[in-house]
Amino acid sequence: MNKMKYLKLINPVFLILIVLIPSVTGSIFHWSLLAAAVVVALVNSVMIYKMTESYEALYRFSYFDSLTRIPNRLSTDLYCSRVHSVEQLSVAVMDLDNLKKTNDRYGHLTGDELLIQFASILARCAGPDGFAARNGGDEFIVFFHGEDACRMMREFRDRLEEEIGAARLSNGSGIRYSLGSACGPSDKCRDIRALVSLADERMYCQKREKKRSCSCGKEAAEND
Repeated sequence: MNKMKYLKLINPVFLILIVLIPSVTGSIFHWSLLAAAVVVALVNSVMIYKMTESYEALYRFSYFDSLTRIPNRLSTDLYCSRVHSVEQLSVAVMDLDNLKKTNDRYGHLTGDELLIQFASILARCAGPDGFAARNGGDEFIVFFHGEDACRMMREFRDRLEEEIGAARLSNGSGIRYSLGSACGPSDKCRDIRALVSLADERMYCQKREKKRSCSCGKEAAEND
């Protein structure tokens, strides 16, 4: 980015030369310098544009998930590194149910559609006050920070449940997920690592309960 800073300084210098050169000389030499200044200014502008594009592409590649277009694990780590207290923080950890079965039954394009649609709904439900990211695979995470972090988390969970309940993939199937959340003020966690760990534990607890219920349902059906 230092190169871009210097390149941005060049254009004003050449613009000044374009203005001052006519007052210094009216010869052919003046017109040659003027043409050279214009060419250099144009080339410099193109270089700045290209470098800006490259920087933005690198930023997106580094901090955003290429499939879902929401922040990635690196962004999550960066967010966590900036949190010094969990007294005004809440977190939710989510995991899609049966993504592997979806991939095996309908193909990976449908699995990708599932991830993309869930991420889109997640980001929309988190809104401008929340930080939503894909942590890798089929795991997602959302943070809320502020005096009303616990309330914002409850409202987020309600919105997410409502929108996911109405969502359908192109093959007509719905979206199922497991979620665990934790809130700094009420759960008395010492740091963000402990808070995320608690939310993660609760998410897996919900996932185990679902599997246990499914197993019980199968056993009941077999006994009938």
